[in-house]
Amino acid sequence: MSVIQRGLACLRQALLIPCLLHAINVSAQTPDAIKDSSFNRLAKSPETGTGNGKWGWNLGLGATLNRGDTHYTRGNFSLEGERNMRDSRLLTHTLLIREQAKDEDRKDVVSVGFRGERNVDHAMFGYGDLAIDRDVAEDISRRTSLGSGIGYRIVSTPAYLLNVYTGLAAVDAVYYEAEDARGVEWLVGQDMSWQISENSRLRQRFVIYPHTVGVGGARTALQLMLSTSINSLFSLQLALLHKYQAHVPDDRQHNKLTVYTGLGVNF
Repeated sequence: MSVIQRGLACLRQALLIPCLLHAINVSAQTPDAIKDSSFNRLAKSPETGTGNGKWGWNLGLGATLNRGDTHYTRGNFSLEGERNMRDSRLLTHTLLIREQAKDEDRKDVVSVGFRGERNVDHAMFGYGDLAIDRDVAEDISRRTSLGSGIGYRIVSTPAYLLNVYTGLAAVDAVYYEAEDARGVEWLVGQDMSWQISENSRLRQRFVIYPHTVGVGGARTALQLMLSTSINSLFSLQLALLHKYQAHVPDDRQHNKLTVYTGLGVNF
């Protein structure tokens, strides 16, 4: 082999060794992420929510004590449902109270409502609701309202929830004595849920209507409910419902307080 051929062979060996070392080093490194829009969702952490999407129900039966236009009551029936999802929740309630004082006609209370809430961000939410009420003692044959608005979560933890909200509601009111009316009401509300202990929960809601359609004047509604679980199926309930109406007929009272208690069934 000539001197030139031996020199070329040595040069090839000298160039081959660094190339092999560089290839080994590159293969040991982790490749960069794929820069393709179709893979962007795979690069994100999976989104999970706490809601399981199933309805939870509570059925209550019990006795009622009333102080206001009537002072004697017989019983109550309540049904509440709640469905929690990742970004929204649905709530429904039905409350039936039979009121009857001695030597007086029955003055029953009926309240049926459905409400949906959806998160705008971690604190703000929008809502829509439908409510139908009947209260003979307050001269209400039927009041139907359909409303929507926006709310803000002041506190939101597994043990404590505090919301404030405001909105508008279209109202159709039919009275026994007063003139029937339709219109729009503005409302400001607040609700709270507090898990006091492993077995006890307190729920509260307060709503102000600055101007009532038809009769005029402000009205308020306050509801409190304490529920204590006996076991996974049964619970004891103690609830309070207070209503205030600024303008009422001469023979009626501005304030009405109803306290009802009973046994609840969870399913």
